[in-house]
Amino acid sequence: MGREAFQKKAKSLKALVDALTLAELGDSLVRLSLRSDADLERQFEAYAASLKKADEAEAERQRRLAQLAELRSASAELDAAAPAAGGAAGGGWAVYAPALRAKGAAAFRQKFGERPNVDNWRLRSRSSEWMQQTASGDKASKPGSKDGSADGTSDDASDGASDSGMLESEGPESRYRASYYLAQIPREARELDSVKQSACVAWSEVAAAYRDGMQDPSKAVSAYRSALRGCPDHPEAARWWYALYRLHLSLKENLQADESKKVLLERFPDSEAAAILRRGSAPRQAESVPAASAAFLALRDAVTQRRWRDALRASEGVTWPESERAAAALLRAMALGGLEGRAAYADALRKVVADFPSSPQAAAAQTYLAELSAVPAQEPPVNAENLKLFVAAPAAPHQMLLLIPTGFDANAIRNTLARIHSVDFADKPLGLRPLPWNDNFELIIVDGFKSAAEALAYRDQIRRNPELSKALPMDRCAFWPITVPNFSHLYRTKDEAAYRTFVQRNYGTL
Repeated sequence: MGREAFQKKAKSLKALVDALTLAELGDSLVRLSLRSDADLERQFEAYAASLKKADEAEAERQRRLAQLAELRSASAELDAAAPAAGGAAGGGWAVYAPALRAKGAAAFRQKFGERPNVDNWRLRSRSSEWMQQTASGDKASKPGSKDGSADGTSDDASDGASDSGMLESEGPESRYRASYYLAQIPREARELDSVKQSACVAWSEVAAAYRDGMQDPSKAVSAYRSALRGCPDHPEAARWWYALYRLHLSLKENLQADESKKVLLERFPDSEAAAILRRGSAPRQAESVPAASAAFLALRDAVTQRRWRDALRASEGVTWPESERAAAALLRAMALGGLEGRAAYADALRKVVADFPSSPQAAAAQTYLAELSAVPAQEPPVNAENLKLFVAAPAAPHQMLLLIPTGFDANAIRNTLARIHSVDFADKPLGLRPLPWNDNFELIIVDGFKSAAEALAYRDQIRRNPELSKALPMDRCAFWPITVPNFSHLYRTKDEAAYRTFVQRNYGTL
């Protein structure tokens, strides 16, 4: 049982590893093409030297293992050929010392070479036979042999020696030459574009493997963004944006989903993916899904955009049809939770379960209730007056506020972020400013985002960066998107609890 599932997982993992290898290779070639030949030559020479040293150490280890195996084989042969000590069938030996006999055999081989016991063929060592065959092969390749040239190489190899490029690409010593690696760096515009296109396609395959095979939508989002960052005008870019839109919806990241949808419709209005978005769903799904009422669509849009008061107003005084009653009740419960807190949210969810016990919405409400019970109910007190100062503006320019615990060097973290920006966000001018905060936290501001969706996409990607994860305790840091007016209020009041509540209500999870 379960064998098919494991086989499917193994196949998905193999496809992921193959695609990831191609994608990272393409990205590394593009990065190396931006560096000078002198710099690359120094790097490759150091790499080739370390590689040769490692290969020589491995060859020496293998030689010692082969020598040890030969000695063990010779010792076993001596033990098998030796007569028994004493007794009528012992051959007349009074004393037999294996160590002394092995020492004499070793001295004999040193003087006369390897002399296999041909007379007694059953006791011949297989390692001795192998040595004989190797020796005969070496003699055939020595100077003066019939099928070899004067210097021990064949005519074909002599002809190929004139082509240094062929030798460097096919000879075993090419791995130890810097020119072998320099020749693989794309320098012409056509070659560089081909490498970029191949890397982008590989990143899209990585995303598909994460999405479908590994069931990891977060990493699929990161892989699709890598493909779009490298090839924004690729023929498949519209399909990648549509996949991003669907993945953000599955992760309940509505702002990022809206931003992906907006980019797709603006940049690729004539694509098939844009046509599907304008229709609202795929053609085969449009026939099976009944049309929703205008009141339900207004309620759904208000909840999606986190306009809780508008959602409650849209749900009041409406007689819902049977097909929309359960879904409307669940949306109203979400609006109550966003506006009045977790206690009101839990009561509304229990009402959904009681009123619609066998519906999919009741199952979803049970899941949300379980999540609420798993989270501690203690929440820091929120100053309502300070909370009113913050205004939601998802389309306005945003910054990312990074609060790091004291004890970490803010300038070092700033330099780490600058290195990450130069590699992962090279096409986006991002500013970095360390600012004083309080005794418990230090503050770094990242600015340059056109909207909340861009800031949230940056937050999701930077949280998964391994270099920053090594430098900071991610579970103790805060990554808050913020507009300039809201930042002025927050910096003046220093009310972290109020802005944390504001972020949860308007930007989703922290």
